[in-house]
Amino acid sequence: MARRNNSILIDMLDILSHFPWWVSCIVSAIVYIIMRYLIPYILLEYNVPADEPNIHDALNHGLYKGFASASSLLAPFIALALLIAAPISFINSRRKKQLVEKQKNLNTLYSLQWDEFEELVGDVFRRQGYFVKENSNKGQPDGGIDLVLKKDAEITLVQCKHWKARQVGVRVVRELYGVMASENADRGILITSGLFTPDAKAFAANKPIEMIDGKQLFTLIKTVQKNRTISVQKERTISDTSFHSKISCEICPKCGSEMVFRTAKKGINAGKQFWGCSKFPKCRGTKSYQT
Repeated sequence: MARRNNSILIDMLDILSHFPWWVSCIVSAIVYIIMRYLIPYILLEYNVPADEPNIHDALNHGLYKGFASASSLLAPFIALALLIAAPISFINSRRKKQLVEKQKNLNTLYSLQWDEFEELVGDVFRRQGYFVKENSNKGQPDGGIDLVLKKDAEITLVQCKHWKARQVGVRVVRELYGVMASENADRGILITSGLFTPDAKAFAANKPIEMIDGKQLFTLIKTVQKNRTISVQKERTISDTSFHSKISCEICPKCGSEMVFRTAKKGINAGKQFWGCSKFPKCRGTKSYQT
């Protein structure tokens, strides 16, 4: 396999483009200060030649002086180059938010490309208060993990399968469980625009793996869309060419936060669907899901 020959600057731009736009501005300012002031100060302040320098000391001082001058001259250019990531990040952020707002039914989910599907899922969790790290190596081996979620010191690995023509089988669930063990993740989430096989559901039943099919994902999307006014116990009937479902935007009875759609994995209620508080594990409020 051919190795990538990207420069350090290009790699940094790629990384920064996956963070909020203001991160690029802060990094650019820090790099400028370091290169323009800190590096020259260190090189010249601590390498002052002696009163009677020898040739070696003189050469070293000249070399340090050259590095200091080069660092000072390159500082504004490197800083400006890093700022390129800011508009890229801003545009990507708006595009991802628009993906969420444009979802009207399962057909709009099916029409997405696989990378758009991953971005959509990432922004859904981001709106739920998670820090979302996306897989930046598109098309590269990633261990089956597309997103890493962090919230309240809990790490969740997410795998997305944009499959509408076939069901996600047990092999995919086993692979996710293996990666969770190797990465010491607290839990895993497997999301598809289609369905899961019975074997896949059975394997995940007693494990910290949440499985979200297309219908459940659409329910989650509707709870985070900004063009939808949220009110207590407000219900809408959503007609779709593929399904008809009644969706409630529930409010936690304990803390008043918005609730999210979940599936029980353990105990006597394993496999049953319910509403759980979005502030879990700080709040453990639940409500039953009425179909």
